[in-house]
Amino acid sequence: RAHAYRCMRVWDAAGGGELAFDADALARSELGWIVENGLLVDRLWAALPAAGVQLLCPARVEAMEQDERGVRLRLDDGRRIDAAIAIAADGGESTLRTLAGLAVSRHDYGQRGVVGYVESERPNEDTAWQRFLDTGPLAVLPFDRHRSSIVWTLPDAEGERVLALDDEAFGRELTHAFAGRLGAMHPVSPRAA
Repeated sequence: RAHAYRCMRVWDAAGGGELAFDADALARSELGWIVENGLLVDRLWAALPAAGVQLLCPARVEAMEQDERGVRLRLDDGRRIDAAIAIAADGGESTLRTLAGLAVSRHDYGQRGVVGYVESERPNEDTAWQRFLDTGPLAVLPFDRHRSSIVWTLPDAEGERVLALDDEAFGRELTHAFAGRLGAMHPVSPRAA
């Protein structure tokens, strides 16, 4: 559920050269790690009590008052918290940010990141691959010898179309988009965007 990558290859479908990074050239054992999100989240949650963090889950903040003395929070389970400061680190749809009246600027880029796991005919060489297409980047990130995680950025309509393909058709289109660098590619998990 965690895999080191030793190389990185980046190129543009429109032509030109390729950027290549290699751990050996930098006297390193790896350039970085690809870690399954679920594993990372699980380990971080497990580490919180040992770090002295008091968890009040699954309670949610439903009201906040703040003044020069600090902040007071009311949770949906009836508990109250008094603190010098509240930090809004509760995600993209932050309740604390909303309660504090902090505005957010949003911009829809009209794109989707299609994600999933794929197996490739040839080994991924412990390499993080990225190809820039006219529709957006395609990243193929190693997870074991022949299995990789993909992030394929596409315009909304194209992303919807690709998500609806059967596995065989999706594999063909992905292999083509990746210029066959790792041979035929086949999905081995459900896809999401």
